[in-house]
Parts: sequence; structure tokens; C-alpha cells
Amino acid sequence: MIKEKPTFTIKFLIILLVSTIIIRTIEMIFEKEIGAYLILFPSNLSQPLHWYRFFTYPLESVGLFGWFRIALIILPAGYIIEKRTNNNILVTIILISALLGGLLFTIINYGNELNRPIASAGLIAWGFWIATICCGILQWKDLNIIEKVIILLFLLNIFSFNHSDFGYLVAQICVVVTILAFILTFKIFKRKALANTV
Repeated sequence: MIKEKPTFTIKFLIILLVSTIIIRTIEMIFEKEIGAYLILFPSNLSQPLHWYRFFTYPLESVGLFGWFRIALIILPAGYIIEKRTNNNILVTIILISALLGGLLFTIINYGNELNRPIASAGLIAWGFWIATICCGILQWKDLNIIEKVIILLFLLNIFSFNHSDFGYLVAQICVVVTILAFILTFKIFKRKALANTV
């Protein structure tokens, strides 16, 4: 029987929460900006020794409030999509969102004098967001009432693209388009959820 709890998603959010708490605790104790070694700057594109930041910038959630905002999207998304696909697909969505989004952000903002960094799992949240909407549209008849409400709320979120940084805006849009193409090409939600009564 397919699980009702989004176990993988919860574990992923716990990892983000623990990393946020550890980073803030170390910074308070040692008065050193540990987060600065994790976030991704556009200038890092030409610094191979800093390419690890493409993987670490989602771990810096910009505090507990930042983590909470991300969790408000990823947790309900996981509730819908996790029982209709497998963990490998979820990992793929996370990697595409983080790596492609981070790469596009650095390419577009490369050479910008401000060199403003990117941090948090915001682009991963956008990947989960579009995956959930696709799943909802493709399997609307099979969704329970809670899932349908989540889908409708997610559709309203389409107006919240970040326009303050052009590089980040392009990264958001490209993550959404790429995840959408990935889902439609590989039909990852063709399986119905068995545990679907509420």
C-alpha cells in the first residue's frame, strides 16, 4: 500500500531545518558567518573551488522564518506527489531545481558589481510547486478534497514570482519550465495513489 505520510519530504525539510539551526548556533557561539561559505555568489561561476556552493546554497535557509516559508510549499507538495511517484524522482526534482536554477542565476548575474548571492531552497520549492500542479491537473479526479484545496492554493501562487532580481526571476521560470517538461516527457505521475481517502 502506498504511504500517506510524505516521509521523504519530511526528512528533506528536517535536513534543511537542522542545517539552519546548526549554522545559526555556530554563528552565535563563534561570531563567524558560516553561512557565507554556503551561499552562492555569481562570481563563484569562475571559481571552480567554490562550485560546491551549487549544492550547499539551499542549506542556508536565511533563518527559521525562511525555512518555514519554504516548508509551507514543500510539505503540502510532498503530501500530494510523494505517494504518486518514487524517491528517485523527488531527488531528481531537487537536483534539477537547485543546480539548474543556481547555474542560471550565476550566469545571468555574472559580472554584476553588486554580486548579490542566492540562498535557501526557494528554487527547490518552485520545482515542487510545478510538480504538484502538474500532478493535480493530470490526476484531478483521483485527488481527495484536501489535495484539491492545496492545488487551488498553489495555482494562486503563480503571481508570486520574484521580480526584484532578473537572474533569480529567469532561474525561477526556467526551473518551472524544465520540471514541467521532465514530468510531461517521462509521465512520472501515471500511477494512482492507493491511499487517497479523506
